[in-house]
Amino acid sequence: MKSICFFVMMLLCASYSSIAQSGINKFNLNFDKYNEETKNAEGWAKWGFYEFSKAVKLDNENYVGKVVSDKGGDFGCVIYKIPSFYKGDSIQLSGKIKTEKVKKGYAGLIMRIDGLNQMIELENSYKKGIGGTTDWQEYSISLPFMNNAKNIFVGGILQGKGTAWFDDFKVTIDGQDIQVMDEIEQFQQLENVEPELVTIFDNYKMNLTFEDDFSQGASLIPLINIVENKRIVSIGEDTHGTAEFYKFRAALTKALIKNKGFKTIILESPFDDIEVLSKNLKSTPMNELIHSYLLSIYHTQEMKEFLDWLKFEGIAMGVKFKGCDDSYWLIHDLIGSELALQSDIEIARRSKEYLSIVEKYYGENDRNRFKVGSGVYQSLLSIDKYLNENGLQTARLNELIHNAKNSFLNYWLIENGKPIKSRDEIMAERITFLAENNNEKIIVWAHNAHISNDVIIDNEIGLMGNQLKEKFGKDYYSIGLCSLEGGYTYIENNFIYDDHDYSDKLLKEVITFQPDTSWEQVFNKISASPFFIESFDIKKELPGQEVFGKLKLLGYTKETKNDYYDASLLSMFDAVVFIPHTSATTPLLED
Repeated sequence: MKSICFFVMMLLCASYSSIAQSGINKFNLNFDKYNEETKNAEGWAKWGFYEFSKAVKLDNENYVGKVVSDKGGDFGCVIYKIPSFYKGDSIQLSGKIKTEKVKKGYAGLIMRIDGLNQMIELENSYKKGIGGTTDWQEYSISLPFMNNAKNIFVGGILQGKGTAWFDDFKVTIDGQDIQVMDEIEQFQQLENVEPELVTIFDNYKMNLTFEDDFSQGASLIPLINIVENKRIVSIGEDTHGTAEFYKFRAALTKALIKNKGFKTIILESPFDDIEVLSKNLKSTPMNELIHSYLLSIYHTQEMKEFLDWLKFEGIAMGVKFKGCDDSYWLIHDLIGSELALQSDIEIARRSKEYLSIVEKYYGENDRNRFKVGSGVYQSLLSIDKYLNENGLQTARLNELIHNAKNSFLNYWLIENGKPIKSRDEIMAERITFLAENNNEKIIVWAHNAHISNDVIIDNEIGLMGNQLKEKFGKDYYSIGLCSLEGGYTYIENNFIYDDHDYSDKLLKEVITFQPDTSWEQVFNKISASPFFIESFDIKKELPGQEVFGKLKLLGYTKETKNDYYDASLLSMFDAVVFIPHTSATTPLLED
């Protein structure tokens, strides 16, 4: 749980000139270069609400940063901006801090990394801030360093009441002092290299056909040959409501299952819902299953057609259908039923205790949701440990408990003051569990934002795919699906995981905000027909630099201008499928 200043600072913008001098100490990180006209150290600015956030001179003639609380707001910062002309994997900020009577908050370091048009990373010492009165002491924080970083903001923060002094900041990237690092231009804007890219794309594109099943299957052969030996193939979508994406994913999935030995399909959907749906696939009417156990965005004829194939053909070939999202509503009944099969008295006792905590968790008036959720997690840990220590663990219980623990882990982390795990991180762990424990070749159906090899925004876009790429290397292969124009379906509910009610109505709309310069527009200049490219081929032609341009990443809600991100598409996906004109999915028809 972040403090209020975390969210406030995401909205702040700083406007002042950057300093890019050459040589040692090109950045005034120790406050010693002081401007008498502005009455502040050169390059330093104020963030937040406290009026007194600036450099001051101490008795020993040394300049330091100082923040003093007042009645003007919740926090104040002294901030220095560094243009990012650097490459690396991690960045660290260290600095000295002194405090006096800090209470109802903390003092600490702050570091924010911005991309081309949005914040990418933020660390504000919230979990390890300093309170009370302390003498000078050195502290440090660190963040992953992204290849699309444009500006690095570093400094000191005071939230709450009191006074804090800051001095001797140091920034290192992969252990090297930024003061002496060589500056490089690490990315290009798409519009600056568009003509060159159009030519390269045209040389490497492979055409796809959507006229009928036979021709589409034939046109997929080159892509099938590329991914046939991968462990995990993720097939994305730039909206959840595009019909052609579901048809393409279904065609590629069926081919990989029938001819290349893939046996597991994982959908971006709650794990427990998909378990119940799969169990009842043969016995329950399909429309009833979809309405009960699939998110509203999947209530489509396209999804029904694929599930009909799974029911009548896929299951006979040993195909498993799984989910990779949090499980809160049905998972406990599944675990309780499996535990009831055990004849161990202690298991029966622990199971009863676990289910009673779960019942309390779902109490409508429960004000201790985080505490009780942490109790659910600890109870699952206890059961899991007992099963393993006494040789009672089964593959089924192991999988169920793993998914339940992941769903409730963040409650325990919050209760114990530890950083939480993002949804993407946990989805990656669930997919990894299946890949490692079942040793099967897996196909993942999820949004482009999740399957991306590259992290675009921390904890939001790309973290799942990035972790899978780091874990499985070349055995993980991501295929991004992109479109230029056409229709899509969406729902108006912004929070689809806060209940188990999947009755949202599917609405139809057309793509409206596509920028004049975007990856999709560049693709459209290459061909008016669908095609795919392998990113590796293109990157060979563009050595040394990332290319960033606008890319549509629209989820399940209605499109806005904010659904277009500056992204390095060639680093995000191993392959890209482009379909110029697409249509909305067809809402599920009644039986």
